[in-house]
Amino acid sequence: MTWRRIALLNLLVLLGLEAVCQGVWQLVRHEDMPRDPRSWLAQARLSFRNGLYVADHAALWRLSPGYRGGEEALRFWGDAPLAINTDGMRGPERRPDAKVRVLVIGGSHPMGMYVSWEQSYAGQLERLLAADGHSAQVLNASAPGYTSWQARRWLEAYAADFAPTAIVFDAGVNDTLPLTTEYPIEDKALRAAPAWASSTRSWLEVSATFRLLQRWLAGPPPVQDGTPTAGTRVSRDDHASNVRAVVSLGARIGAEVVVVNQLSVDLERTGRATCIFDEREFADRRVDLCQLFGALGASARDLFVDPIHANAAGHAQIAEAIAAKLHRSARARR
Repeated sequence: MTWRRIALLNLLVLLGLEAVCQGVWQLVRHEDMPRDPRSWLAQARLSFRNGLYVADHAALWRLSPGYRGGEEALRFWGDAPLAINTDGMRGPERRPDAKVRVLVIGGSHPMGMYVSWEQSYAGQLERLLAADGHSAQVLNASAPGYTSWQARRWLEAYAADFAPTAIVFDAGVNDTLPLTTEYPIEDKALRAAPAWASSTRSWLEVSATFRLLQRWLAGPPPVQDGTPTAGTRVSRDDHASNVRAVVSLGARIGAEVVVVNQLSVDLERTGRATCIFDEREFADRRVDLCQLFGALGASARDLFVDPIHANAAGHAQIAEAIAAKLHRSARARR
C-alpha cells in the first residue's frame, strides 16, 4: 500500500470519527451549554474583526469610538444600523449643556441588544427625565460581554471625565459565564483582551471530536449551591466588592449610584423570572427588577426576547423603574 493510500485511509477514518462525534455532541451538548463558548466566541471575534470592539487597557475591550455598521446583523439592533458615538457609547453625542447626566454601564442588555436606541431603557429614560423639565442626557457605556469587574474598571478609568450626576450600574449576568473553554479564568487575572479576539477561527473550535475529548478529560464542572462554577469570570464575593467600589467611586465624583439587579427569564417552560444577583446589600440604591418582573409570573416572558434581553416593552418598564428611583433619591437629597 502506497503512502498516498495510507494517508487517504487515515483521512477517511478521521472524517468518519468526526461524523460520529458530531452526532454524539448534538445529543450531549445541551447538558453543557453554560460552558459552550461557540456562540459568544464567534460573535466576539467578528466584533473585533469588523471594528465594533477595540482592546482597552482598563476593561479588556470597549466599543470602538465612531463605529458605524451592523448591517449584516440588523436584528440585534432593532432593525437599524448600529451607531457608536465618538466617546465609544451607543447613542447620540455628548451634550455639554445637560444639567442631569446619567451614565449607564453593563453588558449587552443595558446596551440595548435587539432594540433600537430609542427603544432601549437608556433612550427611554432620557425622554422620561426630559419630560420632567430636566436638561438631561443618558450616556450608555455598556458593551456586550461586560462583567461587573469590567464595568467597575471602565468607571474607575473614565467616569470622572463625563461628570455624571448619576451612574446606573447594570452588570452581573456575564460574571458567571466563561470567556471560552480556553480561558476559564477570572477577568481580574487577564491583563489584555484574550489572544483569540483577533486570531483566525481554529478548526478545534468546531471539531466535535476535540470537544468530546476535552469534556471527557476535564470531567464535570465543579458545582457550588447547584451552580456550575468552572470558568466563572467574577465570583459572587468579587461581584459584591465591585459594586461597593462603584458606590465609593460615585461618592468621590459626586454621582448618585443606582444598582440594577440581575435576572433571567425561563421563556421555554415557566415564563417566570429568576434572580441571579438580588443586590440585597445595596437595597437603599437598588432598582429591583427581580421583584418587578418576578411579580408578573408567567407573563414575564412577554417582555423578553431571550432569557436575558428585554424587548421594547420590557425596556420601557425598566426605564420607568430607574426614573422613579432617581426621583426618590433626588427628593431625599433635598
